[in-house]
Amino acid sequence: MGYSKLVGNDEEGTLHLFHQYAELVAGFVSAHGGRIFNTAGDALLAEFPSPVEAVRASLEMQREIEQQNQSIAKHRQIHFRIGIHLGDVVVEDNNLEGDGINVAARLQSQADAGGILISDDIYRQIRGKLDAAFESLGRRRLKNISTPIPIYRVLPKSRSWLQRLLRRAGDHRPLTVAAGTAVAIVAILTFVFSPAAIWNFVTSRIEGLPEEPSIAVLPLKALGDNSQEDYLCDGLTTDITAELSRFKNLFVIASNSSFAYKNKPVDVQTVGRALGVRYLLQGTLQRDGSRVRISAQLVDAPSRRQIWSDRYDSQGDDIFAIQDDIIETVVARLAVQVNAAERERIMQDPTDSAEAYDHYLKGRQLFDLYTREGNAGAKQEFSRAIALDPKFARAYSWAGYAHLEDYKQGWADSPELASRLATQAVSLAPDDYYTHWTLASVYMELKDTAAARREYDRAYELNANDPDLLAERADMLSFQGNTANAIADIERAKRLNPGFPEWYQWSLALAHFQDRNYDETVKLLTAMSDLPNEAYLMLAMSRARMGNPIAPDDIMTELRSKDPEWTPAHLDRMPFVKAEDQEHWMKGLEMIGIPKTTK
Repeated sequence: MGYSKLVGNDEEGTLHLFHQYAELVAGFVSAHGGRIFNTAGDALLAEFPSPVEAVRASLEMQREIEQQNQSIAKHRQIHFRIGIHLGDVVVEDNNLEGDGINVAARLQSQADAGGILISDDIYRQIRGKLDAAFESLGRRRLKNISTPIPIYRVLPKSRSWLQRLLRRAGDHRPLTVAAGTAVAIVAILTFVFSPAAIWNFVTSRIEGLPEEPSIAVLPLKALGDNSQEDYLCDGLTTDITAELSRFKNLFVIASNSSFAYKNKPVDVQTVGRALGVRYLLQGTLQRDGSRVRISAQLVDAPSRRQIWSDRYDSQGDDIFAIQDDIIETVVARLAVQVNAAERERIMQDPTDSAEAYDHYLKGRQLFDLYTREGNAGAKQEFSRAIALDPKFARAYSWAGYAHLEDYKQGWADSPELASRLATQAVSLAPDDYYTHWTLASVYMELKDTAAARREYDRAYELNANDPDLLAERADMLSFQGNTANAIADIERAKRLNPGFPEWYQWSLALAHFQDRNYDETVKLLTAMSDLPNEAYLMLAMSRARMGNPIAPDDIMTELRSKDPEWTPAHLDRMPFVKAEDQEHWMKGLEMIGIPKTTK
C-alpha cells in the first residue's frame, strides 16, 4: 500500500498509534531514571544514569512494543531501532551534544527494526549483570567516527527469563559512571515509512505546505573575523542546496532566496513561513589553515524544534564527506524515499582535490559580480581548478559558461571555446544536470534549438527542481511554441525561488507573448524595475497590438539610452521554431517602426 493511501485511509488512527508508542517509550525511560532531551522528527534522544538502566529500559520497551504490534495489521506496525553508547555529553540549550551522541546515533542507524546495538564500552559495563544474550558483530567503521569500534547486538532471553528480570528490577545496584550514557532511538514504520513522513503529510494538508518534505538551506555563517571564508560558506550553501534539489521527493527552496537572510538575525518560524517550507538547515563554518569545522542543525520551523545537529572536524580534503553526510542525514530525517541508483548518482563527489574545489568556489563568487573584470578573474580560477583536477567536470562547465558570458556581452568574438569546454564537461559527467544545462545554454546562443532542447531535457530529467533551470528551459519551450509547459515551469520556478530574479518575469512574459496574451505580457513587463532592450521591444509590440502604441521616436530613445550602439541587426534571427511565430515577431517589429535588416 502506498504511503499517502496508508495515512489517508486512517490518518487519525496512524497518528494516534505513533503518539501512543512515543508515550510508552517515554514511560520506560522515566521509569529507569532516564531523561528525554530531544523528540524532534522521528528520533528520541535520552540520557540514563547507568549502562545497566539504559539497556534494561531498551529491552523492556522493545518487548512491549513487539507485544502490542501483534494486535495490529502488519502494514501499520511501528518498530524502533536503538543504539546505546557510553561517552561524554554536554547539556546545551536543553539538548545533549558531544561525541557520545554521534556514536549512539550511528549505532541505531545500523540496528535492525526492533533491534538494539551497543558499543564495546557499554558491553564491558553490563556483561554478567543482565539476563540477556549478546552477539558480537566485530569491529565496525561508523560514519564520521575515525576508529572502527566493536559493537554487539542485544538479544533478549526467553519471556520467562525476562519476567524474572522485571521482577528483580528494583533490586539492582546502580553502576556509577563518570559520564552520561547517550541513547539515540529512531522510530520507523515498516516499508521505510516513518513517523516523520506521517507528520509531513498531515501538516502539508493543515498548513498548505507542499505535500513533499520542504526545506530551505540558510547561508552557512563564517565564524571569527575572517570574512574571506564567505566564498566557502556561500559555495557550500549553494552546493548543498543544489544536491538536495536533485532528490525528486524533496521540495527545496533556491539558494538565492535563502541568501536574503545572510548575516541577519533569523527567527526560524518567520523564515519558514516566508519561504513556505517546513524545515530549515542552518550551520556555521570555521577554518584554521587546512582544518575545517562545520556545525549543522536541522530545524522544524513551525515548532522551532531541533530535529538533528552534528559537528564535523576535518582536514580540507574531507569537505566532501561532510557535505555528503549532511545531505544523507537530511534526506533520512525527512523520510525521503530514494532508490540506490538515484542515491549513487547524486552522492558522487565533484572532485578529489580540496584545493581545486577552493579555486572553483572562488571562481563562482567572481562570476556572480557580473562585470568584465569579475568574469576574467572567474575564468582564471576555473582554469586553476582544472589544472589541479583535469577531471573536474563542474569546473569545465562553469568555465564554459564564463566564456559564453564573454561572447554574450561582446567581450569575445566567438563562442567556440565556451562550446568546447561545455562539451568536455558533459563527457566527464554525463549524469550531472549542470553540465547538460551549460551546454544547452551554449546551443541556445548558437540558435541551435534542436540541440538545446536535447540538452535542456536531459538536464531536466536529472533535476526538475532547480528553479533557474526551469525558468531558462521555459525560454526554449516558448521559442518552440510550447507555451503551456513554459508557463507551468516558470510558475513552479517562482514557487521554488520566492525571491526570484526579475528575469523570471521576462521569461514568463515571453511565454504569454507567444501565447498572444498581450495584456498579461504588458502587466508582467511593466512590473519590472529594469527592462533589457529585448524585453522593452516585447512591451512595445504588445502595446501596439492592444491599440495603445508607443511613439517610434520614444522607443528608439529608450533603446539607445541603455545601449548607445544598439541596432536591430540580430532581431530577425530570434530562434523561433515555427514559421508563424517568426512571422508574428517580425510583424510586431514592423508595427513599432523597427526596420527589417538583412542577414
